[in-house]
This record gives sequence, C-alpha cells and structure tokens, in this order.
Amino acid sequence: MKVLATTCDAFLGGRDFDERLFNKFASEFQQQYKLKGSLSSKATIRLLQECEKLKKSMSANSSELPINVESLAEDRDLANKMKRTDFEELCSDLLQRFQMLFTKCLDVAKLKTEDVHSVELIGGSSRIPMIKNVVASVFKQEGKTSLNADEAVARGCAFQAAICSPAFKVKDFTVIEQCLYPIIIQFDQEEGSEQCMQTEEIDGTLTTQGKNMCIEVFPFLHPIPSSRQIVLLRHGVFTLEARYANKDSLPNQNIVIGTFRIGDASQVFTEPRKIKLKMRMNTHGIFNISQAQLIEEYEKEVEVSVSEDNPVVDGPPNSKQEVTTASNGDTESQNPPVDSNQTNMQDSTSPKKKTVMKKKKFTKYHDLSIEVSNMQFTTKQLNEFCEIGANLIQQDKLERERVNSKNAVEEYVYEMRSKLQGPLNPFASPAESESLLQLLDMTEEWLYGDGESLKRHVYVEKLAELRSKGDPIVHRANEHLNRPLAVDNFNRSLVRIRKVLDSIAAGEPTYDHLTQAQVNQLEDMIVQYETWLNQQMMQQNPRPQTSDPVVKVTDIVSQQQAMESVCHPIINTPKPPTASHTNNTPDLNSQNSGQSNDVNNPNTNSNPGTNHSKKGADDEQNMDLD
Repeated sequence: MKVLATTCDAFLGGRDFDERLFNKFASEFQQQYKLKGSLSSKATIRLLQECEKLKKSMSANSSELPINVESLAEDRDLANKMKRTDFEELCSDLLQRFQMLFTKCLDVAKLKTEDVHSVELIGGSSRIPMIKNVVASVFKQEGKTSLNADEAVARGCAFQAAICSPAFKVKDFTVIEQCLYPIIIQFDQEEGSEQCMQTEEIDGTLTTQGKNMCIEVFPFLHPIPSSRQIVLLRHGVFTLEARYANKDSLPNQNIVIGTFRIGDASQVFTEPRKIKLKMRMNTHGIFNISQAQLIEEYEKEVEVSVSEDNPVVDGPPNSKQEVTTASNGDTESQNPPVDSNQTNMQDSTSPKKKTVMKKKKFTKYHDLSIEVSNMQFTTKQLNEFCEIGANLIQQDKLERERVNSKNAVEEYVYEMRSKLQGPLNPFASPAESESLLQLLDMTEEWLYGDGESLKRHVYVEKLAELRSKGDPIVHRANEHLNRPLAVDNFNRSLVRIRKVLDSIAAGEPTYDHLTQAQVNQLEDMIVQYETWLNQQMMQQNPRPQTSDPVVKVTDIVSQQQAMESVCHPIINTPKPPTASHTNNTPDLNSQNSGQSNDVNNPNTNSNPGTNHSKKGADDEQNMDLD
C-alpha cells in the first residue's frame, strides 16, 4: 500500500463545532440574564457536554431541537433551540477550511475526481451531514461509513501483530508512507576545508556541493521508510543538529529533533577525511542517524597476470580483487583439472603469461561512535524514573498496610464492644467488662484524634494491647461452647471400647483371637482415661464461667487421640488363618506326588469319584486291547 498524499489541519476538528455552539449559547445566556464575567469551569463543562449531545442529535434530525441545562449559573436555567440549517450557517467558515483540505489532497496526489474509487469517512465528527455534503461536492461521490474509528484501529493493530508474530504466516504487505514534515541537518562550518563533497545519487545518497551548512535530507512527501547517505569532509569530532524545515506546518513550535555528536575526542586528523553518514526514517516518521563510518582509501601492490607479447594487465585496471599466486610464481588456477594432452596443446598455441606487481586502490570503513541528545529521555533518566516508580509503589504498599492496621483496630473496637454487651457478657467479670469497655472508648477517641495518621507499628501495638484484654474472654466463651462436644466424643470412644470388652467377656468369636495381655491393656486404658476425664470434669463443673477453664478442649481431644492410638490397633488386629483354610490350600508338591502314585496304582486316589472314573477308563483300555 502506498500513500499518495496526506493533508491535515491540526487546528480543525469536531471540537470546533462544539465551541461554536458553546459560544453562541453562552453569549445569549449571559445577555438574557445580564450576567457579568464568564462561566465557571463546572458550568463550562456541563454546557460543552450538552452542546456535543445537540450536535449529534442534529445530525439525525433536521427539525428544531431544544437544549436545556438546569442551574447553569446563579441558579439560572439555560433553555434554547437550534436548527440544523442555523448550525451549518454558524460553521460556514469551518466548512470552507474542510473543502480546502480535500482540494489540496487531490492536488498533491495529482489525481482527478474520477480517479478516486471511494471515500471512507472514519470518525464521529466527519460524519455530520455538512461534512458529508462537502465530501460529495469535492469528490463527486458520497462518503462511505462502513468503518468506524475503533474498528479501523483494531483491525490495523491485529494485522500488524500478525505480521510481527512468528506464529502466523501472512502475505507480504508493505506500507509506503510519506514524510509530512521535511527534515534538514545543520552543522558548523570548518575554516579552510570544504564541508561537503559531490557524490552521485546512488542508493539514496544525497548530492551536495559547495559549503552548504544546511542539507535537506528528507523533503516533503518523500517516501518512508527509507535511508539516505551523505559524505562529509571533517578534521575530527563534529556535531550535527536535525530539525524540521518548515516551522509553520508543525502542530507545535519545537522544530529541533536532536543533536548527534559523531566520533571520539581522540580522533583528530591533519587532513580532512571522508565521513559517511547513514540517516534513516522509519514507518512512524522517526528520524535517526543509524551509522557513521570513516572512509580510508589506500593503495596496495598485488600480483597480476600479464602476457609476454602484450604487457597489459589482464582484467580491468581498476579491479580491487586480489590475485593469489603460488610459491613457484605461476598464477594459481581455481578451475578443475584437465587432460595433460589438452594442456600441452593450449600451451603451444596460447601466449606465455607472467606475473607482475601493480598498485590497486582499496577502501576500508571504520565505524564511529554516535552520541544522541534528543527530546526523549536518556537511559539514565529512565532508570531514575523506574526507581522513583518503585519507591512510589512501595510507599503505596506501606500506606495500604498502615490503613489496614488502623481499620483492624477500629473494627476490633466496635466488634468487641458489641459482643461484651451480648454473647460475651456471661464470661467476663464486672471488673473485666468495665475495664475493657473503658479501654475501647479511649481507643476510639484516640483513633479519631491523635492516632488518626500514625505509623503502622503503632496500630499493631494498640491492637495487641486490646487483644491482651479481650482474648481471654473470647477464649472462655469458645471453651464453654466447644467443651460439651469434646466430652461427648470422648465418652463415645470409651463406650465403643467398653463394648469390645463386653463381647470378649461374653465369649463371642469376633475377638477370641486377642491375647489376655491385649485384653488387659484395653481394660487399663479404659480405667486410666475414664478416671482422667472424670477428675477433670469434677474440677471444671463447679467453676464459674468468668474464670479460666481447668481443662481445655485441645487437651480433651489430644487425650482421646492418645487412647484411640493404643486401643484401635488392638481391636482391629486380624484373626490368624484357620486350620481348615490351611488344608484347603493346594500344595503343588503333593499334587505332583499324587499324580505319580496314580500312574503306578490308580486305586490309591483320595477322591472316590476320581478313582471310579479312572478305573472305568482302565477297563475301556483293557477291552480295546482284548
């Protein structure tokens, strides 16, 4: 895709239509109510928003439409009306500027209206009826609205991403843009030397001459991306400045692109040396000096082949290819070996050659350093900004932790105060309750006073102080709530083990495989842990709820687990295999011996049925033999 022409007006757009409506309604509003001064910032934003809505509504409706803004200024309401025809008349000069842009675009592209296939309108403000009319009058066709701005950008981004991604294979698609703002390079003049030398226009190399100090490297509408080269004569380190040529065409007044320092301070030449600069502008219109090279020309003697009859050097005189010679002085040949007879015939007919030394010119290129100083941030500045950003992120993290700690203190104050007057009241003595409530009230006053903006560790310490007073009360309530369930589970486990002992005492065969030592161990466990539980509960039951518990729920659970870890393996001991099961198990050796005995004496089989069948088989065999 090639861009033929590009024209723009950086100070013309949909905002100008909104401002025309705003200026009209604001002036009429001030004249109607005789207001002095301009509208406030808030009123200006509100009126601009309503003007934008009115502009969009007039695009779809040609009748007179109202605009209303309540309490715009000094409790006064704005109420007005406008037609589309009045709006077009109000913006007539803007339409002329649009028409000039379209006409200029055709002139720059050197196209006629019949050469244009279609006109696509992308963007909201370009689709208002008055702009469509201007497009139709200039291009002699209606503008199309098949794409909107979001779709155009999204499709372009998706297509460019597919081109850049190695995971997709797309057809070659090249975009040739144009340089909208011409770029020149400027450098200081050296006394006693020419600044530039004449070079031919080859591969984008510029033709320069004389003592020009400014060179236009990328003129207006030059195709991009592209690279251009220039050769200068300099004595040493020099500085170039790239800038935009036309200041009036820029959207801002900053014409300097950057400064480029070429070479090292140690490189000083007695005579002017050729320095080649390669300048490039990419697809995005970004200028850069990509390469700087010092050109070194020198002469070198090389061996060349000449004829004895005609002492003229074979090959072009300006050839820069070196010829390699063998140790005996004859020229080495890179051709494949040929027949000896053919070689003798050629030697007899062709003239004899010899090698001579001749000077030839060679060129070397040495890369020079380039120091860039432009409007973008340097690497050092970017690192500093990254460090500042990391510090800000860390500060935000610390602030969040501080706020969370403060909120935790405030939450604990409200929650504990509510619980002390509710479910936690039976588990706190009057003195504890009064002391804790007083501490909570003082903490609340402190939070909204001196402790409003303190460091995080202060709130952590304050929360720890509150918990040291409130957690014992919460612990008593939790113990009182969970203790009955833990005791009930303990008693259930004791009952299960006692049932096993009763079954053993009744002589049931389920546990007849247990030894007397195992049974005694089960009885000891029952007595030991049942006694421990009864003693603990006898001490705990008389105690008031406001005192700390004698036995904790965790102790009851741990004792139950210890008892079950000893008793359950004994109860679940598997029975040993019975004798009948052992006799029914087949023995390979006995089977083999039985088979050998059956061969010698078939009547000695333990199974009567088998003996009978084998005896019948023997009778049948005897009958066949008879």
